[in-house]
Amino acid sequence: MTIARPGRTGLHGTCLIAGLCAVTSTLWAPPARADGTFAQIDIADGAADAVAVTARGPLQFGATASRYDGGHSLSFATTYALPLTQGPTLRLGPALGKSFGDDTSDGWQLGLKTSVEHYLPTDFGHLYGLAEYSTVRNNWFVSLQAGWTSGYGLELSAGGSDTHDAATIAVTRKLDDGPYSLRAGYRLVAESLFVGVSLNTF
Repeated sequence: MTIARPGRTGLHGTCLIAGLCAVTSTLWAPPARADGTFAQIDIADGAADAVAVTARGPLQFGATASRYDGGHSLSFATTYALPLTQGPTLRLGPALGKSFGDDTSDGWQLGLKTSVEHYLPTDFGHLYGLAEYSTVRNNWFVSLQAGWTSGYGLELSAGGSDTHDAATIAVTRKLDDGPYSLRAGYRLVAESLFVGVSLNTF
C-alpha cells in the first residue's frame, strides 16, 4: 500500500478488483498460505505509509496508517477467508477507518472490506496478486508482484480512496534467507522516490 497526494477516485477501483478476480480465477494453484505476519513501511518526501497484517487460520487482522499531502488516515479490518478449496483466497469482514485533514478530521466510519489474493509458485520464483476494496471512504488497492529465487522482486501497485490516490513501482531485495526485505521505488502520482522495509513470514 502506498500514499500519494490528495485526489478523488471513482468506481474504477471496484472494476479493477473484478478484473483481477477474473484473471486469478483462471489459474489453478494452492490457496495463499494461511498463518503469518506481514508488516511494511514506506517513506517518501512528506509522506509515509505503514501496514501490518496477521493471519491465524481463516481470520486476518490488519491495520494501516498513512500520511499524505494534506492529512493522514488510520484504518483497521478483520476479515474471514471463505472456504474455497483451490485458486484465489476470498476474504470478507468489517472495517473501521478515520481520516484527518491538516485543519479538520472526519468521524470514525464503519464499513465492509473484501479482498482476493492469489499466490502462484513458478519455475523462476513466484507470482502474487492482491485486490482489496472497503466501503470506508471507497478505499481500494491492487498489487501485482513477482519474486525471483535470487531474492529480487518487482511490485506494481495502485490504490486510492475519497481522499487520496496512488500508483507505484518498486524493486525489492530479500535479506539473506530471512523474512526481511528492502524496498525502493517511484510514486507515479506524487512523482517522488520512496524507500522502505518489509517483514513477511507467510
